[in-house]
Amino acid sequence: MSSIPNFPDVKTSDYNNYGEGVIKKTRTTEFENNTVSSRPKAGKAINTFRVGWSSLPDADYELVKSFFAQWNGYAFNFTPPGKSTPVLCMFTDEKIDGSAVGPDPDGRARWRLIINLRQCTDSAILVNAGQEE
Repeated sequence: MSSIPNFPDVKTSDYNNYGEGVIKKTRTTEFENNTVSSRPKAGKAINTFRVGWSSLPDADYELVKSFFAQWNGYAFNFTPPGKSTPVLCMFTDEKIDGSAVGPDPDGRARWRLIINLRQCTDSAILVNAGQEE
C-alpha cells in the first residue's frame, strides 16, 4: 500500500480566507400531513476546510496545482493552520481556479486561490491502495 501524501508546504492560508465547518448528513422524509421523519445517514460527523490565499506566490500556486492534479480523488494529510495534528482529507471539488492578482517584485504572478477540503474516514485510505508512485 502506498503511503498517504501530505498537502504541500506552502504559504499559510490567509486568516480571512480560512474556514472550518462540520457535516452530518441526515435522511429526511416529509409526509402529506406535514410531519417529518429524520435520521442520521452516518454515525460520524466530518469536518470541512476552506483554505484560501489572496496573494499566493507563483511557486506555491504551482505546487498546489501539481498536488491537485496528482492527488484529487485520493486521501492526503492536511494540517489545519495553527494545529499540529494532520487530518486525513480529500478535495471536494473537481477543479481549482486561481486568479492572478498582480506581480511580485520579481514580476512573477501572485494568485488568489480558494480550495475546499473535507475530512474522510480512515476507510478512505483504501482508495489510495491503487495509487502507486
